[in-house]
Amino acid sequence: MIDVKDRIVVLTGTFTGVKRAVAEAGLAAKGATVAGSVTKKTSLVFAGADPGSKLEKAHALGIPVHDEAALLAVLTGEERSSHASSSHRFHEGFDRLVCELEAHPGVHIACVWRGVPCDPASLVPHFVARFGIAPGDAILSFYAARNGCALIWMAKDNPQFDPVRHARRDEPPMLGRICDDFAGPSMFLIAMPPIEQVLGPHALDYAKYHESDDPFDRYARNFIGFDFPGDYYTPAFVVERGRIEVQVGDDHGVFDDGRPTVPFDLYVDAVIATKGSIEWRSELFGFAPSTPRFLEARHDPRAFLANEAPTIDELLETGREEARASARAAAMPTDPRLRALIEAMETASSVSVEEQKDGRSLVRVQRADGGRQLAFLTRDERAAFEHALETRRALRS
Repeated sequence: MIDVKDRIVVLTGTFTGVKRAVAEAGLAAKGATVAGSVTKKTSLVFAGADPGSKLEKAHALGIPVHDEAALLAVLTGEERSSHASSSHRFHEGFDRLVCELEAHPGVHIACVWRGVPCDPASLVPHFVARFGIAPGDAILSFYAARNGCALIWMAKDNPQFDPVRHARRDEPPMLGRICDDFAGPSMFLIAMPPIEQVLGPHALDYAKYHESDDPFDRYARNFIGFDFPGDYYTPAFVVERGRIEVQVGDDHGVFDDGRPTVPFDLYVDAVIATKGSIEWRSELFGFAPSTPRFLEARHDPRAFLANEAPTIDELLETGREEARASARAAAMPTDPRLRALIEAMETASSVSVEEQKDGRSLVRVQRADGGRQLAFLTRDERAAFEHALETRRALRS
């Protein structure tokens, strides 16, 4: 790869994969001096289409001339091929995962959608217009092979399963439907719309949340979501180190410019390895991981996924536990007195109920820590209390 540090560089012609201002800033960041004309002091020239007299003068002076692919390689640190492949290993893994899920008796699939192939060259202008630079071969190959994809699945015995809302519909991911119908635990989602939707006028653009001129907002305005597995978790494209990479933020575009981005290939490999698990993606690439296990995983995600990636059965069981915990929380009364009483009873050593002359009930709870909880309940409060208690017990069993 060409080293431009401490060298005088000239750009000439039209570049389709990078905006001129972005290229000049990127070269300067790598230590080059960008000049406007070719002289004997010029170290090298990058030439695009229709280069004109600067190219002729460079040839006359014997100055090395490189094409746009070489310029992009310098800016991004990635070698570029002349054309992106029409296949991508993600889609092969996606098809294998769908076959495994369809064969599993405990799985309900709500959506499988595969985008149609497209011309990689047609994708470049979308990225250049939004980010100022073309994506690497990994991103181009992904969308060229299939312009988007979606997979939504869950456990058949998920307490939140609704045969109407979750009926199978093999169609492109509708962001509103995902947030409304598939939010919550025990849902496993891959939701990557066509690139025209990702980068087009109807994109989920975070700029509207970050309109001020402070450094954080300027940074966050660069993000465009491309995968929508949950309404509080959004992976997005961002330009980092001169190339388009992936970082994860929340539904309001809250991103952290101190947290490393990850290559696109690593992110999509993790999506398949974790079978669309929102929790696993969040632990690996989102905000602070919840356990030391995932903190360690961030040092070498590929090795971690090779050895620790979950099975379908493990995800189903985890999903069931999360769904039951969510349902138990939803069954808890809003009255703080009743909530405290139920929490005490679930770990109590003994409970007694005495009927009072005024129609109320006195509930005594001997807590496991030796303390006692007392509460007088009206008939309505006792009915709500007993209903919530039975619901939570049923969900625990």
